[in-house]
Amino acid sequence: MGRVEQAEIERTLNMGVGMVAVVAPDHADATVALLTGRGVPAWVLGTIGSAPTDGRSAPGIVTLDGSHRA
Repeated sequence: MGRVEQAEIERTLNMGVGMVAVVAPDHADATVALLTGRGVPAWVLGTIGSAPTDGRSAPGIVTLDGSHRA
């Protein structure tokens, strides 16, 4: 209702994500299966990569590419 862009909301709020488990990409599917099998809602939130060197972020900072599930 406030006409705030989704990207801005996701930068500002945690969007209901209570915990994030960072695992190797080849373990993501097994991790999601294990958690959901135990009744813990889980999904792949995104991927982590090096931040672009565009002058807006410091070296060594990582970015999360992806979005929360609807």
